[in-house]
Amino acid sequence: MKYFLNIVIFTLVFTLLSCSGGKKDNMRSRHPDNTPEIGTTEILGGETVAVRGYTGDHEFNTKMKLLDIEIMDCYQQNVSGGAAQEAILNLSVEINGYGAVNFMDYKIKTPIEKKIAQCILRDIEELVFRPGAEREVNYQLVYKPIKSKKKKVANITGKRSRMIGALPDMAVFKKCYEAALSRNPHIGGDFTISFEITEKGEAKNALIVTSSFQNADVPLCVIKRLLKTYFPESDVTDKVQIKFKYGTVAPPNSSIGERKKTMDIDL
Repeated sequence: MKYFLNIVIFTLVFTLLSCSGGKKDNMRSRHPDNTPEIGTTEILGGETVAVRGYTGDHEFNTKMKLLDIEIMDCYQQNVSGGAAQEAILNLSVEINGYGAVNFMDYKIKTPIEKKIAQCILRDIEELVFRPGAEREVNYQLVYKPIKSKKKKVANITGKRSRMIGALPDMAVFKKCYEAALSRNPHIGGDFTISFEITEKGEAKNALIVTSSFQNADVPLCVIKRLLKTYFPESDVTDKVQIKFKYGTVAPPNSSIGERKKTMDIDL
């Protein structure tokens, strides 16, 4: 009888251990960093595009997911509304022993894919990885249009106009303010920038027209990123003037608590 009870107990323990081990492995396989999904984005024509990234390098995959908004912005900036198309970018990134990006290259098939790749590589260049042995990472980024209702899109001038109007809300420019906010929690204000957009969609000759910020760090950061932005092509060069507003500057005699409350409401 004792021998029979020992067998039963051993069987139950083994079963419990097997089940718990299987559950742990299954949870690990569903970890978000192991999945290829970056997210979805909608372009001006109303079409929805799914974005996925593939690589065997776990750390690189995690870092790329932190760039999800920038990855989507690069597509929105370079693909015309109403003309969503699949884009497959094969990126090669070399990371040195200090964790810095040393070399970047890409393999693409179309001019649109080239513009998207160049846009994304500028963001990858700013990433910092864990120090260690030098390594090369091959990363495939896929933009896939999914079924959605298309909207009729106006001519190229209209596309430019809508993109210009959306500039202050783009994450790539908001990050300039967020970086300054981390250094000074009470910073805020507005500034106006003038610039030109060439026929090829390149921004140039950017200047700060007015600014209520205490220093020029945020406007200059926006200009730096603006000059790396591509707009829809056109038959003419357009002169643009646009106002950016980030945060709210509290009255000079307000308390710290009142300033924080003002910032929270505005943001």
